Amino acid sequence: FLATMYIFEYHKEHGIKPDRAVANHFATDTVMIKNAMTFKQISDLLDVSVEELQFLNPSYKRDEIPYITGENHYLRLPVNKVAVFTSNEDKIYAFVQYESNKRERPYERLASRNTNESDNDGTISRIKYHKVKRGDNLGEISDKYGVSIAELKKWNKLRNNNLMTGDKLKIIKNERVATTVRKEVIDACPSLRLIGRGGVGMDNIDVDYARSKGVVVVNTPASSSQSVAELVMAQLFSIARFLPDSYKNMEHEDFSVLKKKYAKGIELRGKTLGIIGFGRIGQSLASYALGIGMKVIAYNRTPCSVSIPLEIGSEVVNVEVKTISDLNDLLSVSDFISLHVPKQSNGRAVLGAEEFAKMKDGVRIVNAARGGVIDEQALISALDSGKISAAGLDVYENEPNPNSALLTHPLIACTPHIGAATLEAQDRIGEEIAGLVIEHLSK
Repeated sequence: FLATMYIFEYHKEHGIKPDRAVANHFATDTVMIKNAMTFKQISDLLDVSVEELQFLNPSYKRDEIPYITGENHYLRLPVNKVAVFTSNEDKIYAFVQYESNKRERPYERLASRNTNESDNDGTISRIKYHKVKRGDNLGEISDKYGVSIAELKKWNKLRNNNLMTGDKLKIIKNERVATTVRKEVIDACPSLRLIGRGGVGMDNIDVDYARSKGVVVVNTPASSSQSVAELVMAQLFSIARFLPDSYKNMEHEDFSVLKKKYAKGIELRGKTLGIIGFGRIGQSLASYALGIGMKVIAYNRTPCSVSIPLEIGSEVVNVEVKTISDLNDLLSVSDFISLHVPKQSNGRAVLGAEEFAKMKDGVRIVNAARGGVIDEQALISALDSGKISAAGLDVYENEPNPNSALLTHPLIACTPHIGAATLEAQDRIGEEIAGLVIEHLSK
């Protein structure tokens, strides 16, 4: 106001008569909006610039007209565009819906059926959206959809608990899609001769009943071994240098502070890797670990000596690894531990608080076997106490909805059960299944 008065007095004192700006007047009118839409969509459909829509509708700060049940929202348009809008209203809303579906569909994905030794079921991740209304808060929304506040923040990249009316919050709901072959299915297929399982475990097949009916049951345990072993190696490198937590914090925290925080990483060369379960995957992991200079100690219920081939250039060097049958001997000397065992028949975890107490201080653990072979609560306690320095998890007790405390823990590197999810492994699985079908049906 003072600036305006100063200019006015200055003009008056010096006899200046400024030219007035030319104002183009045009008639406008409003229409009621029955669905959420953006200024960009309206601009494309009605040939009205976004800037003009912003000028006529200053109350919509985000260039978007929200739609909330029970509330009326209006759009001001040049009067010559009102008739165009009202006469084509159904087509406009259909186009807006099409645009919304096209924008959301890429997030709706069918998760590939994991064929590693830990899971027998696939999962579907479905995306829903919650439109924020007045009075909504994250606590109520999380209770409504059965998810945690931490998950809501993660999915929607929220830095705090503040919500804006009209926002769309992404809600991810994972559903199991279990492909099971039980007695009912087998009985319903009288000409069935073979059941093939792409992967290791066959928990989803009634194997004994199928074989009692003369049906051959096969799987492909060797096809994914290398892929799972490589994921474990990636986890070992990752947790040795705090990579997951570093990645999460680089964008928002002070560079110099983080440099000091992650300055105590360790090398893998020369360290001892304890492998619990020395089957195909355990042996494949041993070849990678030996190749980078780690010492390998392997636990197996039945002691044995295994020759591990190492490809060095064009030559192959065989290294003998003798397994041990006392788990305590492995726990007390290992710097890193990786599990490759099935879930125990009694449901007990292979590694729990008692086993953690026997380990070296600062040990690092990876589980890409089965959810439940590690006591997850005991693992969190051991991480918090410093007994365990870090952990890498690819499998969880409550898949596909694992404990959120695991996912958000700064010392745990999490992956969503992708041990066998490589293109090469999937090709090998398909080829091996096809070969088994040909072999058995040609007899």
